[in-house]
Amino acid sequence: MSAADSLDKKEKDQPSMTEWPCHIEYAVKDFPALATKEKKQEKDEKVEKTEKTAPVPLDQMTVGRPFLLRCQGEPVFLKKKSLQIFPDSANPWLLRLLEVQRLDEKSADLVMTSYQAGAHKIPQLILTDGEQAVALKGVAFEVQSVVVAEKGKPPQPFGPMGPFRLSWPWEIWVILGAVIALILVAIASAFFKKISYRKRLSRLRELDTALPAFEQFAKEMRQIKREVELHDRESVVEEKKNIEELNKAFEMYLTRELKVPAHEWTQDKTLKEIKKRQALVYREKKEDLKVVFKELEKALSSDRRMIWQDVSYMHFMTQKLGTEIWQIKKKQKEKQKKTLARWGWKRG
Repeated sequence: MSAADSLDKKEKDQPSMTEWPCHIEYAVKDFPALATKEKKQEKDEKVEKTEKTAPVPLDQMTVGRPFLLRCQGEPVFLKKKSLQIFPDSANPWLLRLLEVQRLDEKSADLVMTSYQAGAHKIPQLILTDGEQAVALKGVAFEVQSVVVAEKGKPPQPFGPMGPFRLSWPWEIWVILGAVIALILVAIASAFFKKISYRKRLSRLRELDTALPAFEQFAKEMRQIKREVELHDRESVVEEKKNIEELNKAFEMYLTRELKVPAHEWTQDKTLKEIKKRQALVYREKKEDLKVVFKELEKALSSDRRMIWQDVSYMHFMTQKLGTEIWQIKKKQKEKQKKTLARWGWKRG
């Protein structure tokens, strides 16, 4: 049962309601930093706080400024936590309860405010906790408009400062604007990344040959192996040349098979792109890729004399990894093909 329904039932049960005469003590400058007169008298040493919360003359009561409504009368036991006030007016902006500053069985100090300018006299207010209720009598006050009137003319409201009304605090608008800006930046970034990726794929297609990526890689690896077996095994120059050819063949294979420009990028950047675009390959062959990249880089940058056994080992390790990547991609394509066929789709 709501507080209003409880109040209606209470009014039917009781022939009359206890009345508390009321009067306005003062308006205040700040809320909720509101202190009672007694507290201010006890803390005279805190001059700054006393001045900040000092009373304001009643003739300076303006729209939205809190004021203290003090009421007292016959004993009625009200619960402070569930206290509500019901004005006998249909205008919800006429009077608002901000805080119950003090409450006992014979009196109450209520911090109120009004959002409607003009002189107001309210015959009766109902103060209730849902079970007990008292009638507050003699509530009369005058609220000044915050709009300065020109001499001889009625006060005119200010027009809107923009194309819309800022009914929320400006901090909310700032946060909302920042969130919208971040969303727009994220959308724009994703759009340009997609465009860049499509351009990169188009550029990589220009590297295609008559043979598929793995067959071209296998052909080049066979050529390098024949060269290693035939050339002078004491030639350092030829060994270095074979390592360079091996690195070039492997980078071009990754470029075509995984659609990653490994021939242009650094090894770290290539690994990051494989992780992003070819998650399955990266998950299964991450360590092998790092080892091969590291060994190739070491062989290309090292000044030590290389023998043909070193080149043969690098050839074996690189070709083995290339074959395993091809097998992973082959299984992945077959799985995708079966999934599409299950749904009746055909890849063009």
